Amino acid sequence: MFDLFITSNGPGEITTWVHPFVKRIKKDIKDIRITLFIVPCRFKTGNEYEVAKQIKELDYVFSAKEFKQRLINLPFEPSTKGCVVFMGGEAAKAVLVKKRYNFPAIAYTEGNQSFKGFFDKVFTRDVDGDLMYSFFEDYQEDAALIDTLKKTKNIVFFPGSRPKQFKALFPIFQDVTKLLPGEYKCIYSISPYISDDVINQAKYDSRILTTYRNKSAELMKTAELCVTIPGTNNIQLSYLNAPSLIIFPFNEPKVIDFPGILGLLANLPGGRYIKKRLILEYMKKNIEYTSLVNRKEGKEIFPELVGELTAKQIALKIKELINNKQELVKIKEQCKSLSKTSSVLDNMVLKIKSYYEN
Repeated sequence: MFDLFITSNGPGEITTWVHPFVKRIKKDIKDIRITLFIVPCRFKTGNEYEVAKQIKELDYVFSAKEFKQRLINLPFEPSTKGCVVFMGGEAAKAVLVKKRYNFPAIAYTEGNQSFKGFFDKVFTRDVDGDLMYSFFEDYQEDAALIDTLKKTKNIVFFPGSRPKQFKALFPIFQDVTKLLPGEYKCIYSISPYISDDVINQAKYDSRILTTYRNKSAELMKTAELCVTIPGTNNIQLSYLNAPSLIIFPFNEPKVIDFPGILGLLANLPGGRYIKKRLILEYMKKNIEYTSLVNRKEGKEIFPELVGELTAKQIALKIKELINNKQELVKIKEQCKSLSKTSSVLDNMVLKIKSYYEN
């Protein structure tokens, strides 16, 4: 038996990094036990544990609350052979698992290598390739749903995967749809990390809204236009050549979380609302792009709408785009021109197999 311990944090990492990785590992190594440690994270949705439990290739999943307990005491006897893989969150947590079980450790990260001295090998998106691309390699799409969606002209809204942002954004999107041309069908893609309770807490009328859960790829592939916030799905949209509008509303600073040092400063006790408001104003003046795709390419692939936004402003921008077919074609063509090959999953699996075989 070979033990593979993975540490990860938020919804994007678990869905688009951990899931394709463990699917491939289970195919290539039969005598393997995979354990996921979900680590504490300020970007959490609260449903990471429930979603991860649905990944059949994971033998054990431990919630963030269990991390300290399970670091010391596992519900099974660990093997003498194994490996630790860091896939998001605090690298220190992966290092603790490495030291506790005396296993080699590798890491996958978007670009940060400040902790590389603690790992035997660090794979980065910028140098080694995008692990997220692997999500689509063996994705089993719903062909019947795609055929159905192709019969209508769809505008697809993605209200996010974090509950507090969802509850703030979902009502705005619903107001937007009332201002759009009737010839378009407005559809909402509901993240698997958003529970029914969260939906019910938001302003929601199931009689008039069309929603799908766990069908984001199918919706992206058949949309005239996608409307979303900055996040992991921006990269998925670019891989599927989906014309998209990225919106970043400043309307409710309290529901916005920031990465890195800005996030640490914003969450220090005292004056959080004021600090978040100042950070947003700084970002508006000094950060050119909010979408991961635009930032990575250094140019506007997806148009962005940033600031204090009303439903009318968002609707006007959507109508401007859907009425400009040349602009939609341009966005699609720019997406097609982006690099869409990645061998990072193969190379990570080979590294794990080298530990397994030696």
